[in-house]
Amino acid sequence: MTDKLKEEINALQQEVARGHIYEWELHRLNLLLLVAEHYLSENNPKEAHLWVQSIFQWIDSEFHEEMKNNAGDINAWFNKQMEGAVSTEQALKITRELYPEIEKLRTA
Repeated sequence: MTDKLKEEINALQQEVARGHIYEWELHRLNLLLLVAEHYLSENNPKEAHLWVQSIFQWIDSEFHEEMKNNAGDINAWFNKQMEGAVSTEQALKITRELYPEIEKLRTA
């Protein structure tokens, strides 16, 4: 096994590990939204607000400040944050380009 292949395998494993972390973070955020919606539907906005505020322990404070600075047009700010989203096919293409040695083995 070449050093380049070892490096790519290590980098790919790091990417997969981050993917697992992001998956759990997304799950946590989904649950938080469900709880907030529950309290809103029960006409308890104070408790919903507390739950939503808890998200800020996981969000970079600079990111939160940027959002607040763009509060005049929050929709435009949100849409700008969504730029660059990729489909599964695009992500797979990018991954294969990042790891050419592994791609050579996959297509051999």
